[in-house]
Amino acid sequence: MSRLVDLEDWAMEVATTVYRVCLYRRVFGRYPPNTHYVTAGELAETETKLTELSEADFAAAIEGAQDAAWEVYQRVYRRHSTPPRSSQIN
Repeated sequence: MSRLVDLEDWAMEVATTVYRVCLYRRVFGRYPPNTHYVTAGELAETETKLTELSEADFAAAIEGAQDAAWEVYQRVYRRHSTPPRSSQIN
């Protein structure tokens, strides 16, 4: 059971990173300088910029980032929670 909990935590960490990167990209129209993560400062800039968006753009940015994060979470979880195939030939 411990492995499953660790997998859920890891998948959530990956999804959170994807959410932040996607949100940054949707708000600024470009990826953050390091495309693999968003720093605390960049996250603060993103939050400030979100307040300047129209309601429709705000909703689209949040929804798009959520969709990407959820897809990645599911993909990571599924890929690593299934047992490896047997290497035996029957």
